[in-house]
Amino acid sequence: MKLISNRYLRHRASMLTLAGVLALSVVFALDWDGRQGSAQSLSCGITEVTFTSGGFIGKPSISADGTRIVFSSDRDLTGGNPDFNQELFLYNSLTNSVTQVTNTTGGGSGEPSLSADGARIAFVSDRDLIGGNADANFEVFIYDANTNTFAQVTNTMGLFGNSTPWTNVDGTRIAFESDRNLTGGNADANVEVFIYHVNTNTFTQVTNTTAHENLRVYSISANGTRIAIESQRNLTGGNADLNNEIFLYDATTNIITQVTNTSLRDSYEPKINADGTRIAFDSYNDLTGGNADLNGEVFFYDSLANSFTQVTNTTFGGGLEDMSISGDGTHIAFEAERDLTGGNADLNSEIFVFDTTTNIFTQVTDTTGGDSNHPSLNADGTRVAFESDRDLTGGNADGNEELFLATCVPVSADLFIGQSADQTKVKQGEMLTYTVTVGNLGPDGAAGVEVFDELSSGVAFVSAQANKGSFTAPPVGQTGIVTWNLGSMGSGDQETSQIQVTVTIRGRDTITNNARVISSIADPDGTNNSSSLTTTVQPGKKK
Repeated sequence: MKLISNRYLRHRASMLTLAGVLALSVVFALDWDGRQGSAQSLSCGITEVTFTSGGFIGKPSISADGTRIVFSSDRDLTGGNPDFNQELFLYNSLTNSVTQVTNTTGGGSGEPSLSADGARIAFVSDRDLIGGNADANFEVFIYDANTNTFAQVTNTMGLFGNSTPWTNVDGTRIAFESDRNLTGGNADANVEVFIYHVNTNTFTQVTNTTAHENLRVYSISANGTRIAIESQRNLTGGNADLNNEIFLYDATTNIITQVTNTSLRDSYEPKINADGTRIAFDSYNDLTGGNADLNGEVFFYDSLANSFTQVTNTTFGGGLEDMSISGDGTHIAFEAERDLTGGNADLNSEIFVFDTTTNIFTQVTDTTGGDSNHPSLNADGTRVAFESDRDLTGGNADGNEELFLATCVPVSADLFIGQSADQTKVKQGEMLTYTVTVGNLGPDGAAGVEVFDELSSGVAFVSAQANKGSFTAPPVGQTGIVTWNLGSMGSGDQETSQIQVTVTIRGRDTITNNARVISSIADPDGTNNSSSLTTTVQPGKKK
């Protein structure tokens, strides 16, 4: 039996009573459609980390710089797990190597959380790793990669035990759930949130509730002073209906703030950024006035502004889960069965990243059938570790569940523009045809490409034509700006248009045509985005 489920069942979650199985939550994935834009802010290259057959990969946790990933697996990835027990492994992208962290028999270790520097791992295990867990209870442990040593955080007895540990930036504070009386304040053995202080070897009990209702720790801030919590308890006096809400605990003030305040519908999976000011989560409530149909959507809460932002806007059911937020709070990753970019018409399970600075989605995976889930973002949102049973790189033809790492860089397209004319010298009353050439030097495709051609005051517009795109132009016989709407252009694409004008001024003068190109994608070289062409007007009028 797996120690950790590959997908969290989320709706009305509760601790299961089977020994050896950790907390799970209920998942709804209903068929619906919700397309939201086409431009991508990131271009992602994907690397397959594990190559196995059978078995499973547990949810990954990535370091701040994206070079280390911890995960659980029952495969023999290093030659040290021939019994296929569930163990922890640590991947180093700099050396392209996997290290086996635990080496046990029976039971298992899972739910790892990696510190930002990649040096410490908080996890749960029912194994006796250092001689302090002879009763095989689920306990919280810390592994120090620098010294290759383990420390047992909890030492308890009981049916549910301890679960879902989250470590802060340097591994000195661990937030987790437990139904044990670790501080003397949990005599009723209810599931509560605790913080373990590594340097002082002490515990703080964060919550104090009754009844075994859903209460889960979902993340901790970098300095360990803020914890995002999901709970059906009335932790602040504002949740009398015991709805599933998001809460924020501040250790500096010892105050719990209720972030969401809703009824009937629930909010799930809060993930907090490094400084504790942003929380990403999914909710079936209308928190911003943009979710009247009460569909499951991705939101983020800004504690500085005390405001919500609705990230997705879809219809007909759920299919949005597994939140992860970058340390700087600028990117949110999640798994969705929605067409958020125009690239997922089959509504397959895919990984998406949302850029909060540009409000643009990036579809990281593009597959058919199967699942990609549990994304984990690094500090700046440029690396995403996740699980998938799809053949994303050509190395997973058997469709086994594997660990992948996507390295994402900002999408950029180097556009250029050039002009020519059918005449170099003209007279009043003559027709002059400009040819405007636009190209994309890459490396990525460009979206929202527009050309603005500013006609000289000495000419009158006649016509504009091209094989691609549409035009907005001044009335015939007048001057002004001709706008050429090209839409998207792939890397290497080139298009031309012809703009015809009539010369309206007499000789001994010049007319200058100015043109520039823009797109919604970042352009690494702006020096070739504009062009000017000057034509001499000769004396006299052509007869």
